[in-house]
Amino acid sequence: VFDIVPIGGCLLPGEKEVVEFVFYGHTNSSHETVAICEVEGGPEYTLSLKGQASAVLYTLDSKELNFGDNAIENRKTMELTLRNVGCVDFKFHVDNSPLKLPVFKIFPSGGIVGVGKKRKIGVRYLGGIPSQIDETFKLCVACFRPMDISLIGTGLFPQVSVELPRDPQDSMFQPRLDYAIDTILLDQINSTENMEYRIQTPVTATLSTRNITTVSTRRADLKEQPLTTMQLCVREADRLFYFDTCRAFAMGRPPDDYVDLLTLRPLNMSKSKKGKRQDKLPSPNRRIIPPIGVNAPNFVISRHVVDFGHVILGSKKSVVFHVSNVGGAPALVEYNRKDLIGSMFDIQGPSSTAVPPQNYYNLKLVCAPRAGHDQPGASEMLLPLHIKKAPTILIRLRTVVEVPTVEVSTVSLNFGKVYAGMRKVQSLTLRNNNPVEVKWDLSLASTKPVFLVQPRSGTINANSSVDVCISFTPTKAVSYKTSLSLAVKMSTSVITIGCKGQGLVKTLRLEPAKIKMGPLLPYQKGNRKVVRIHNDASEPLEIVSLDFDIDLREEQRILRGIEGYKNGALYLEPRGLGEPLPSRLRRQYHLQQNINQRLDEERKKRAHEEQLSHAFEVLTAAPQDAKRVLTEAISPLNPEQLYEAMCAKNVYITRKHAFALVKSFPNPKKKEVLNHGTLINEIDRRMRPNAARVGENDQEEVGELQSTCPSQVSDVDPLTIDSRNILIVGGPMSGKSTLAKILAERLGMPQHIIRLDEVVQFFLDYPDPTVVSVTGEDDGVDMEPAVAQRLSLKMRITARVHVNSDGMYVSDPK
Repeated sequence: VFDIVPIGGCLLPGEKEVVEFVFYGHTNSSHETVAICEVEGGPEYTLSLKGQASAVLYTLDSKELNFGDNAIENRKTMELTLRNVGCVDFKFHVDNSPLKLPVFKIFPSGGIVGVGKKRKIGVRYLGGIPSQIDETFKLCVACFRPMDISLIGTGLFPQVSVELPRDPQDSMFQPRLDYAIDTILLDQINSTENMEYRIQTPVTATLSTRNITTVSTRRADLKEQPLTTMQLCVREADRLFYFDTCRAFAMGRPPDDYVDLLTLRPLNMSKSKKGKRQDKLPSPNRRIIPPIGVNAPNFVISRHVVDFGHVILGSKKSVVFHVSNVGGAPALVEYNRKDLIGSMFDIQGPSSTAVPPQNYYNLKLVCAPRAGHDQPGASEMLLPLHIKKAPTILIRLRTVVEVPTVEVSTVSLNFGKVYAGMRKVQSLTLRNNNPVEVKWDLSLASTKPVFLVQPRSGTINANSSVDVCISFTPTKAVSYKTSLSLAVKMSTSVITIGCKGQGLVKTLRLEPAKIKMGPLLPYQKGNRKVVRIHNDASEPLEIVSLDFDIDLREEQRILRGIEGYKNGALYLEPRGLGEPLPSRLRRQYHLQQNINQRLDEERKKRAHEEQLSHAFEVLTAAPQDAKRVLTEAISPLNPEQLYEAMCAKNVYITRKHAFALVKSFPNPKKKEVLNHGTLINEIDRRMRPNAARVGENDQEEVGELQSTCPSQVSDVDPLTIDSRNILIVGGPMSGKSTLAKILAERLGMPQHIIRLDEVVQFFLDYPDPTVVSVTGEDDGVDMEPAVAQRLSLKMRITARVHVNSDGMYVSDPK
C-alpha cells in the first residue's frame, strides 16, 4: 500500500535528501500506519502515514438541450450542471468540433470541479438559421470517454406568400421547387402519421405576438383557409433558399448571387416635371452583414412580377391577389404607398395587417396611366412587401402604355349614280394594328336617312379588323354629300370620311296623259284610244300591269310570305329585265309555308285535345249510371260521338253542358266558295243515284240540322234510314232557311226542314223522366215518346252545305 523511496542512505554533513512516500490506493479502501526512521548512533523519528483511495464520481443533469421553437432573431440560453460527488477533484473540457453550424456558443470551455462542488456549462442559441437544428458537442470529464451532448431547436420566421407569378429572373426558384416537391411528397408517403410539414411545424402557442401590432387605417378582411400541397411546396422552396443563404453567411462564405434591397435600384421609368429619373430606394454605401445569418428585412426571399400587359393611356387595369400567412408564426405585412407616388401604379388595401397562420387577405394593384402625365412606352416599378422580422417579398410592376389608333381602308366613298328606291352598299374596313382592343364610334354629319351606317360602333380586337357597311338610298334626283367622323375611345384623333352619291329617278311619260272615251249606246262597237309610253331614262325599263299581271301577283304573294324585312322594307339584288323571282326566295317561301302549316296543325291538334278534355270533364261530372251507359256506347269519346251516344241512349244533359258540347264541335275545313247556280248543280250531282259519292259506302251522320228529301221518295219519312238528306250548316242570320227553300224548289223536292236548335230546346224543356239524367237533375216533365224515337234514328247525309260570311260551299259528307 505504502512505499518509501529511497529506503536508506548516507548523508554527509550539510547534505539533504528527499524521500518520496508513495501510496498505492485500492478501490474504496483506507489505510493508516507509522513509518520509523532510524539514525545510527542517534534517535529514531516516527512519521504517521494515512491514505484513502476513491474513484472520480460526477453527475450531469441532462445530455440533451431542447431549445424548442424560436423566432429566428431571438437568442436563448440554457445550462448544464456538472457536479462532483466523489472524493477527488477532476478536470473537464468542451469539444465543439462536431458542431456543423456556428449557431451555438458554449461557455466555459473547460475547468476543475472540486470535491462537493458544481459547475454550470452555458449553451447559447444564436438563431439566424430558419431550420430545425440538431447538433452535438462532446464533454470530456477527467480521463473518462467524452460524452455526446445533443442540442435541438427550430428556427421559425413569419413566412408569407402572395399568389402572383414568379419573376423569370429568379432562375433558381424552379430547381428549389422541384426539390421541395420531392421532399414533401416522399415525406407524406413514408410518414405513418398525418404530418403536414416535418421541417417547420406551425406551433403558434410558443411564439410571442406582443410585438406585432396593426397600424392600418382600415381593417383587413381576413379569411381562414387550410394550406394546399402546392403552398407547402412553395413555402419549403422559399425556406430552403433562406436557409442556404443564412448558412452561407454563418460559415463566412456569402453567396455570389446574393441580392438584397440595399443592392437593388428601382426600375421605374416615370418622369418628373424636370424630366429626371426618380429613384425610390437609395443605393448602399456598404453592405451590412451580421455575424450570424443575414439582415432579414433587407433579404428578398421571393420575387414576383405583375405584368399588366398593354394598357391604353387614360384607362385602368387592376389585379387582385391573396396575401397568405403560410408559416407557423403570426406575420405583420406592411408596405409603403409613398414608394409609388408619381408613378402610374397604385396599391389599394390596408398598409399594415397582422395575419395569423393559415389566414389570408386581398390586396389590389392598379395601373392607371394618365394622359398628359405618363408617356407611351414600357414602364416598370418595384414594390416591396415588408414582413416584420422576416425577409421581404419584392413585386415587380410592369406595363406598356399604348395610345389606340385605327386605320381605315379609304377616306372617300363615291356611290355613283343610284336610282331612287334602290340601295347601294359599300364596305369600309377598320384595321387595329395595336396589341390592345380598340373601341370605335362612327357618326354621320347629316341626319337624313339617305346614308346609313351598320354597325355604328363596336370593338376591334388586337391586330384584327372589322368591316362597316355604308348604304346609300336616294329619294330624289339630286346630288347627296355628307361626312363620317370616326372617333376612337381613349384617343383624341378623329378621322373624317367623305361620302357622296347621285340620285336618279325612273320616269315615264304618257301621251296623252288623260283619255276621254265618250258616250256609247248598249251593244254598240267600242271606242278605241291609243296611249304612247315614253322612257326618258338612260336605261330600259320593264312595265307591268298591277291589275292584270298574274305573275306579279304571285311574286307579291311570295314576297309578303317570306321573312327578312327591316323597318318594313326588304332589299333584294337587282333583277334583269324579264327575269323571274330568284328560286332562293321561292324555296324560302315554301319552307316558311310548311313551317306555318305544321304550326297551324299543332295548334288545331291542341285545340282538339282541349275539346276532348272538356267533353270528358262533362262525362266525369255525370252519375255512375249515366257514365256507364255512355262509356259502353263508344270509347274513346269525342264531342260529336258523345252527343250521338246521348241521343241514342236516351241520356240528356243540362242547358249549360249542352251549349258547351255544341261549341266544342270541330269546324269543317273550308272549301271553294260557290254561287247559287254552281251550288245547285253540285248538290244535284250528289243527289242523283248514279253519282260517285252515293252508294253503299255513304257514311251515316246525325240529322240534327236542316235537311231536305228528294222528290222521288217524297212519301218516305225524311228521318228514316232510307231517305236522302242535305245538311246545311251556318251561323245565325246567315240564310240557312232561305237556302233550304231555294234548293227544295230548284231540285223539285218537298220541304221537310228540321232545325237543330228547336230539337235541342225541346229536349231541354220536355225531358222524359224515365231517361237517365247525366247531371242528376229531374225536371219532372214528360218527353214526347214519338219525337224521342224519331230523333234517335240516324239519317243518311248526301251533301253538306256550309254558309258563312265568305259565301257558300259544299263539303264531303264524311
